[in-house]
Amino acid sequence: MFLYKLSNHILLTEITFLLFWFVCALFLSNLIKKDNLNKAIYNYLILLYIFLSIVSIIRIYFEFLPFTPDSIFYLDSYLRVDPIGPGSYERFIILINTLLGENIKILIIINIFIYCLTIRELVLMVPDYNNQKFNIFFAFAFFLPSIIWFIPNILRESIFVYFIVMILKYSLIIGSKNLALDFKIISKIILFSILSFLIRPQILPILFIWL
Repeated sequence: MFLYKLSNHILLTEITFLLFWFVCALFLSNLIKKDNLNKAIYNYLILLYIFLSIVSIIRIYFEFLPFTPDSIFYLDSYLRVDPIGPGSYERFIILINTLLGENIKILIIINIFIYCLTIRELVLMVPDYNNQKFNIFFAFAFFLPSIIWFIPNILRESIFVYFIVMILKYSLIIGSKNLALDFKIISKIILFSILSFLIRPQILPILFIWL
C-alpha cells in the first residue's frame, strides 16, 4: 500500500532513514540513562524501539493488514480546510516532509519514538518504579494492535496519547500534597491541553471535566 511513497532515490532514502533511526535510538538511550532507570526497564524500552522498527519495515513491504484509505490521504497532502483535528495533523505531516523529505520510513520512526517516550513517561509515574516488575505492562506495550498497525494516521494517535499522558503527569504533580502549586506546571498542563485539542477536538468536554 505504501510502496509508491518510497522515493526513486533509494540509496539516499535509505541513508537518511538509517541516520534518523540511529539518532533517535541514541537520543532515547541517553534519555533513559538520565532517568536512572534500572537495566530491565532500559532493555525493555530499547527492545521496544528495535522491535517496532522491524515490524514497521515489514508492514511497508508486505500488505498483511487491511487497506485504510485515510492513511493515503495523509501522505498525499490531502489538506483539509479546518485548522484543528485532521487539518492540524496534516500540516504537521507537511512540515516533517518539508524538513526531512517525503520519506514514509521517517514518519514511522517518529511514531515509534513518540510511542516509546510515552511508555517511558508512564513508567516514571509508578512509585518506586525501579523496584517494580513491568513484564505484563511491556507485553501490552509490545503487542498493542494499533501500534503494530503502523498506518500513518497512527502517528496522530501516538502524538495525542503522549499529550494526554503529559496532562496526567502534571495533574498528578499538582494533586500531590507535598508539592506547592507551580505556575510552570500549570502552564504545561494548559499547553498540552491545547495541543491535544488541536489534534482531537472531541477531547474538549473530557478536558473540561478533568481540569
